[in-house]
Amino acid sequence: MEPLYRKVTADKHDEQVVGFTDNINTLIVGDSVMERLIWFAKVKFPENVLVLAKGGDIIQHLLWRLENTPNSDKITKIIVQIGQNNMFNKKVSAQAIADGIKKTVDLLSKKYPNASIFFIELYYQKNVEKFKTDEVNRITKSLIDKKFVDSFWTLILPNGYDNTKYDDEVHLNCDSYKKFYLMMLNLI
Repeated sequence: MEPLYRKVTADKHDEQVVGFTDNINTLIVGDSVMERLIWFAKVKFPENVLVLAKGGDIIQHLLWRLENTPNSDKITKIIVQIGQNNMFNKKVSAQAIADGIKKTVDLLSKKYPNASIFFIELYYQKNVEKFKTDEVNRITKSLIDKKFVDSFWTLILPNGYDNTKYDDEVHLNCDSYKKFYLMMLNLI
């Protein structure tokens, strides 16, 4: 997967990167799963945390954004969740998605050499086969091992997809996002 420019992504990226100041030591990057933590769950991260997330992004869009984000040796933690939107494309294999996630983690490691990177496993969505989600997570875990954080979603979704925990079959509802936020704070 190669970086891919998308105007709406670039516009949002420009807005977010303004917040990349010297006091930032933690990044949260990804797609709408991460973006909605702020505006849907109505939570606020500590001032040292910058959220670089854009709804609708696929891995290729995030790669483009990361290539256009400042380098910093002050970043000590990065939490990543990307790939959910790639899952909808039936022509994209689990291996290709996992390889894209690894490429993302490798790019983050290169740009932010002092950072511990945590990739949050993908979760089940109504319109994606459970097998594909499990396969992407299995392959990704084998590629990035210690950086892979599983069990996040099993605490929120212990039985897999549960429409009472979702807002729109893809995104979590407010209560589920609040639980996600509290778990994220443990990584920060």
